[in-house]
Amino acid sequence: MHNKSNRASKVRTKKTRKMKQKSEREQLITNLDINLALALVKCLSEHLHTMQWTHSQMVKLKFNKLLKVAKQYEKEIDKSMHTTNDDTIENIYDALMDSILEAKQISIEEYDNKKNDSNNKSNS
Repeated sequence: MHNKSNRASKVRTKKTRKMKQKSEREQLITNLDINLALALVKCLSEHLHTMQWTHSQMVKLKFNKLLKVAKQYEKEIDKSMHTTNDDTIENIYDALMDSILEAKQISIEEYDNKKNDSNNKSNS
């Protein structure tokens, strides 16, 4: 009888460990999602800042509202990162901005290449 209760206890322990592992994994995924969202806010803030001088007045007003909110949120993120000494968000932000800038450059180059190709065809 004693062996059966030990086995049942071991089974419960394994199930508890699996549940704990799953919840740790879920927590990791949640934290990653939060960090990605916060890094995207920082990217949005930087991107809006670079665009705010190139659009019509109506669009500028909308950008300025977005930029103001993004900057306020970014300040809170930076405060949090400063107190925890966690560079995760900053690292994700850097990687995202690098990818965004690279994609922008590739798009510009593709546009220039297509324009040059069409000019060369029309000159032929």
